[in-house]
Amino acid sequence: FEDECLMYENGASLFRNRGFYLLEDRPDQAEDDRPVFIVGSGPSIDDSLEVIRRWRDRVVLISAGTGLGSLLENGLRPDLHCEVENLPILMHGIKPLHEKFDLGDIPLVSTNTIYPPIMDMFGDSLVYLRDSVLPTRLFAETHAPLLMAGPTVVNLACRVAVALRLRNIYLFGVDLGS
Repeated sequence: FEDECLMYENGASLFRNRGFYLLEDRPDQAEDDRPVFIVGSGPSIDDSLEVIRRWRDRVVLISAGTGLGSLLENGLRPDLHCEVENLPILMHGIKPLHEKFDLGDIPLVSTNTIYPPIMDMFGDSLVYLRDSVLPTRLFAETHAPLLMAGPTVVNLACRVAVALRLRNIYLFGVDLGS
């Protein structure tokens, strides 16, 4: 119940006070052949940084959650960053990265239940409608939720690639440890 109340509060604030682009599936859009590198923060990322660096100019680079710090600390800026958490504690990880690297040119992809101040640290915001939650049911009108975008932020990143019609997906730092 408390989580649902928090999601309602975040969602109401988002729809009332924020500008964003709505991310929806676009089956009419042509497929894009570019590879997508999705980067998490698992231990294997250390062994993959040179591959990512070598391919950087030829791929769409998406960071997932704490994978953002791994990329930025190694001089790599993602094309998109994904977040799913709706709690203010998310600020503890994002704010120091913003202060050190200025995230203002990185587009954020997040759920419609995200803690809204997170959006202030990023560039454009792409919001997806999270299925089966109160704010989507109340505020989505005729727009469809982005199905199967969870439960993890890497699931979201993969789902974003599919929504954008990018089909060649490669995972880095996604160690499936939990």
